[in-house]
Amino acid sequence: MKDRNIFQQYMTKLVNNDESLEYLDLSRYKIDDEVLERILEALKSNTNLKTLNLSNNDIDDARINKICEVLKINTGLTGIILDKNEISYNGVRTIAHTFSINTNLRNLSLNECLIGGQEVRELIKIQNLEQLHLASNQINSETIASLFGNSSLQQLNLSLNEISDADLENFQIGNLVKLSLSFNKISDEGAIKIAQELAINSTLNRLSLAGNHIGDKGALELVTKLTNNSTLTQLNLSHNNIGNEGALELSTELAKNSTLNDLSLAHNNIGEIGINKLTSITKLKINLEGNQIKPQTLPSSNLEPTSFSKSLQYFNRK
Repeated sequence: MKDRNIFQQYMTKLVNNDESLEYLDLSRYKIDDEVLERILEALKSNTNLKTLNLSNNDIDDARINKICEVLKINTGLTGIILDKNEISYNGVRTIAHTFSINTNLRNLSLNECLIGGQEVRELIKIQNLEQLHLASNQINSETIASLFGNSSLQQLNLSLNEISDADLENFQIGNLVKLSLSFNKISDEGAIKIAQELAINSTLNRLSLAGNHIGDKGALELVTKLTNNSTLTQLNLSHNNIGNEGALELSTELAKNSTLNDLSLAHNNIGEIGINKLTSITKLKINLEGNQIKPQTLPSSNLEPTSFSKSLQYFNRK
């Protein structure tokens, strides 16, 4: 095992129930069965660890069963990250059952785990689930509506799932506070459906639609509908197909908005005229990096997730 000394420090803190250890990242250690047993034994009595990251550790159904037996009795953990593992339907069903038993568990990440419709139907049964990360899976139109309709979910990450306009036919924001649909196949039609829901929603404060196929029409509809929205403060439309004409129309609508304070339009097709108009809106932070202007003249923005890797971290920033 690489970084053995660092790992041992983690284990000592875990066994001693150290208050400073709230997040344990074991994603790069490739732990074997013996080490896993040691971790699970320590978790039986640990009450301070809040999040356990076992990503990329060859977690199969047999290991899931062992992990979940301990999760049922652990009173400290609120979330588990199992990204990049080969978890079958039976494994997901076991996880869902465990979350239903231990209601302290509220946050689950299964990015890149080949999750499809059958698995999602198990996950939506979890009544206490608040955060769910399913980036880079196989989410389709049959199950996406049920995800959007889950009343307990507050944060949902569906980046990199090839979600199209048709998949958004029954789109609902529900009680979501943060939603990422980055790097899918959403065009103007899908953006309009999302905009219609934004107009009546009162919970969502961060939305990422980076890396889709949204043009001037879709972007304008999104911003226009925000006139009736009092909660959305951050919107990411980077890596789309927004041009000069759209930028000019957007600037008019953005001037009317009193809630949105952070907008990313990075890496679109906006030229000098559009950029000049947008930068005149001083009350709003707008990221215009990667358009037709020199980087040093750009205003700053807090919205960073403009690449594939960053889109997966969209909800992990404080």
